Amino acid sequence: MAFRSSMDAFMYAMHESAACKDLKVEYEVGFMRNGIKHCNVQLSYCGGGYSIDAYDGEADELCGAVKEYLATPHVPADMPRI
Repeated sequence: MAFRSSMDAFMYAMHESAACKDLKVEYEVGFMRNGIKHCNVQLSYCGGGYSIDAYDGEADELCGAVKEYLATPHVPADMPRI
């Protein structure tokens, strides 16, 4: 599947994984030899998953979205809400 941006791919993967209880999101940031920033995001869930790569300014946007997601407490869908 082709996406217009890494953020589109991330949003698609998050939507696809919404029904799974075992979602795991990890990311790694680094720089390539030419100095361009690289962000790799790994999403694994329900026996499947995605790997998303972003470079340069798009890497900042993607990693920022992942950091925000990881900093937000998430309540499992089947947990009763008070």
